[in-house]
Amino acid sequence: MLGPCIKRWLAESKQCPHCRAPLTISQLVNCRFVAEISAEIDKLKTSSKSKQKQLQDDVCSIHNAPLYYYCVTDSESICSDCAMFDKKHQGHQFEHLRTVYEKHCELVKNEASIVKKRLKELSTLMQALEANIESVTKAKEERTVELRHALEQMQGRLDSQLKAKLLTLLAQKNSMVDEIELLDSMLNEVARQLTTAAKSAFIAKSNQLVGVLREAYNKPTNKYGKLHVSAEFDSEIIPQFDSCVFRIKNYTTLRHSTEVIYSDPLFVNGLTWRLKVYPNGNGVAKGSYLSIFLEMLRGLREASKYEYRVEMINYRNPSQMVV
Repeated sequence: MLGPCIKRWLAESKQCPHCRAPLTISQLVNCRFVAEISAEIDKLKTSSKSKQKQLQDDVCSIHNAPLYYYCVTDSESICSDCAMFDKKHQGHQFEHLRTVYEKHCELVKNEASIVKKRLKELSTLMQALEANIESVTKAKEERTVELRHALEQMQGRLDSQLKAKLLTLLAQKNSMVDEIELLDSMLNEVARQLTTAAKSAFIAKSNQLVGVLREAYNKPTNKYGKLHVSAEFDSEIIPQFDSCVFRIKNYTTLRHSTEVIYSDPLFVNGLTWRLKVYPNGNGVAKGSYLSIFLEMLRGLREASKYEYRVEMINYRNPSQMVV
């Protein structure tokens, strides 16, 4: 579509405004892509005007006028008519809306800067936390490797203990098997003599057989018992027993005069224990037995398993000690 400016130019000068060559309006043709470009430019202008309108201040809903002022008293944006003629705002304090807007922008920006600072601090702390998580995980993996290695070593030492015990026991077993086979062979020979030998021949050989049999059963058998191998194995996990002696003096008197007595505390691996003794018994055992309890004074909060042993020592006759 031709613009009025080019029509007026050609009507007056009848030449191209660019090259000055002769040119009339009838010689002009419409260029499609120019029309399309013009249409797009018009759209951009319309969009720009719309955006500029959106960026402009709001208008008053009562007077349809721009909001130029801010009523500090009512905390409300108002137009000139509201400020001058509306009785609602008479005697109120006003400020320019732009000034109030800038103050609020500054306030929000300051608060936002504080939040940005906190965000930066949290990001730094998050990085440190992630590094801490990684270090803790790595440390746990290292301890797992150490535990696995230590367990393998403890298993090896346990196998060595078992091997030594089994060698001793197997040596005893082999000795016993040899003796059993010898006795079995001896008894078979005696049975054979009793069933097959002539009477005169058996009488002649009986002294020798009796001597051999006596020698066999007179051999001590307690030598095997003395070589008893304990089934206990050294534990590298459970610590060795710690012990103390609690001597109760004047027990006969205490039995009739004291309800309960306590030993001195025993400190073991950060735990505190003591004996709680009822000289004349406790509960159903009262009056008939001596009641002894092991009491934890200080220890771990979580449930745990402990092994303990109470021994009642008989100094006069150690064989009668109670465990």
